[in-house]
Amino acid sequence: MRLVFFGGVHGVGKTSLLEKISSVSDEKPFVVDLGELFWEHVYRMGDKTSDEVEELAMDEIEMACRAHSIVICNWHYAVWTPEGYIPQIALSRLASLVDRIRPECARLVLVKAPARVVFKRRTRDRAIKKRKISLACIEEEMAQTEHFYRLHHDVLSPQVKTLSSVFDNTGPINGAAIKRLGKILHETS
Repeated sequence: MRLVFFGGVHGVGKTSLLEKISSVSDEKPFVVDLGELFWEHVYRMGDKTSDEVEELAMDEIEMACRAHSIVICNWHYAVWTPEGYIPQIALSRLASLVDRIRPECARLVLVKAPARVVFKRRTRDRAIKKRKISLACIEEEMAQTEHFYRLHHDVLSPQVKTLSSVFDNTGPINGAAIKRLGKILHETS
């Protein structure tokens, strides 16, 4: 079983990429969208704390890993809080999860695009998604995301073979880009 953390800043195109991969892949990956879990329970319904949603997310990922050969977590390596940036899931919880499920490998994918490209995407999506639009905020989020991406690797690599990749999502999502990304997701060495 392969566990993939597919992350990047808000508006970099993670969800669009995952939808394209799912539509063309022979081996359908199971996707757990942690942002949706947090949005649903913490913000929309208000029925859970962030800590409770982290536990719910860990349970959902663990169940998916027991049932599927590849599980992709639609992920944010760093999320903003009033106290500063933190990992989407506490790194100690993540380490505990990996210890329990023992995947053959963990794949960290950082989806990137230039700040100006993310800015344009966020501007287009602002009617349906509440995101910081300023270029300075995007650049700060990108720097924090890269920092936490490296921390994820440092935490997971002593426990499981951990492969890290960066995927440039600047251009259009065409067949060649999806093929490249599919190869990254399915590599175990």
